[in-house]
Amino acid sequence: MKRYIGIWLDHEKATLVTLVNDFVELAHLNAEDVYNTHIMHGNSSFTHFGHQDMNSERRIERRHREHLHHFYRTIIGEIQNAEKIYIAGPGEAKFELKKEMKRIKKLAAKVAAVEDEDKMSDQEVISMVRDFFDED
Repeated sequence: MKRYIGIWLDHEKATLVTLVNDFVELAHLNAEDVYNTHIMHGNSSFTHFGHQDMNSERRIERRHREHLHHFYRTIIGEIQNAEKIYIAGPGEAKFELKKEMKRIKKLAAKVAAVEDEDKMSDQEVISMVRDFFDED
């Protein structure tokens, strides 16, 4: 029984399509639901060294990276049992996910392709994944 998984993702959400023979399963992961953090802007204080912004750009960037890391690890947890994986999406998220997957050698070897794709409806994602694996 072959199990293929196609993923369409950006930094906000992921759509996972699992194909097992003729059966199709669709799942959604929302980055905010996976790791709900609140980045507060403009929180500052006055110290004896003067006015200092407590939420520096570096801290905000670090939280954002941690947020994405957790999001990608959640996706990886969902695709562990795939035989082949196809990744698509509009920005850098697809490459960041693939980089995260390289830490798990068995999983990284399952990536069949990473391609650019604009925003898509669920039906378009299902068709894209089916078309990709039908060529296989």
